[in-house]
Amino acid sequence: MTSSTRRWRSNHADHSNQGFTLDNSGKRIVVDPITRIEGHLRIEVNLDKNNVINNAVSTGTMWRGLEVILKGRDPRDAWAFVERICGVCTGVHALASVRSVEDALGIKIPKNANIIRNLMHATLYAQDHLVHFYHLHALDWSTSSQRSRPIRSA
Repeated sequence: MTSSTRRWRSNHADHSNQGFTLDNSGKRIVVDPITRIEGHLRIEVNLDKNNVINNAVSTGTMWRGLEVILKGRDPRDAWAFVERICGVCTGVHALASVRSVEDALGIKIPKNANIIRNLMHATLYAQDHLVHFYHLHALDWSTSSQRSRPIRSA
C-alpha cells in the first residue's frame, strides 16, 4: 500500500460520502495500470465470498501539463502542441484547439470551411475508433488459439 493510499484511508475512515457507504470487505483486486488506452487508468474492486462485486472504483490521470507548456506561447500555435496529447486521435485535438482559439478571438469561419472541418472530424472519428478497436483492444478479445491459427481466405 502506498503512502498516499494510507493517507486517503486515514482521512476517509468511515468510507461514506453523501449517503453512499463504500463496502471495503472481501477480496480486493487492483488492476494498475490498464494498458492499451491513452492515459493512465486504475481499477479497484472488492468481491464477496460468491465473487460478486461489492464496490468498484476507477481512477485516471486527467492532467497532462499542456496548460503549462502553452503558457506564454502564441495561441495560434496551440494546435501543434495539443494534437500530441494522444498518439491516436491527434487531429480532433488540433481541431478542438483551433475552434477554441477562434471562439476566444471571436473569429467566424465561412460555412464551407465548417463543412470541410466536419468532414475531417467524421473521418478522424472513424479512424480513431478503428485504431482503438483493432490495434489497441482486439488482442484482448481473442484467444491464444485464434492468434496462432488465423482464418485462411479463399
